Amino acid sequence: MLRTLRFLNLPCVALTLGLAWSHVLELPGKLRLDAAHWLEVQHNLYVAFGPPVGAPIEVAAIVLSWIVYCKTRRRHPAARWTLVAACCTTLGLVLWFWLVAPMNAIIDAWTPQTLTPDWISVRDRWEAGHAAQCVLFGAGFGSLLAALLSETSP
Repeated sequence: MLRTLRFLNLPCVALTLGLAWSHVLELPGKLRLDAAHWLEVQHNLYVAFGPPVGAPIEVAAIVLSWIVYCKTRRRHPAARWTLVAACCTTLGLVLWFWLVAPMNAIIDAWTPQTLTPDWISVRDRWEAGHAAQCVLFGAGFGSLLAALLSETSP
């Protein structure tokens, strides 16, 4: 059972890390866009990142991390590493709700005609939220790998 859970958990965290990493990789190019082109990208590029695909994977990554932690809580040091992973993935979603979701609501309401002069501050907060999320999911993924390696024979 634990093997199956880990087999599901690791790819979910990896995929979520991949979504966040893609935002980091896009950053240099998006910083060069003018307001209208940036808004067009925001409205069209990320349609699958939310509820259709990305959100369920992220929720699964979090839930599975906590389940795996519960299953390993008496197996040190794997339990500690898995707890770090569960905390990091959970904090990644909390951070998204705090930094990114409010910006998404603003961006979704904008049209090229209603884009406000402070659009750069919204863009920067949106990008910073994703970059911070990437760090947390990277730490979560690394922690899951450390948990697995801690239980591997030398």
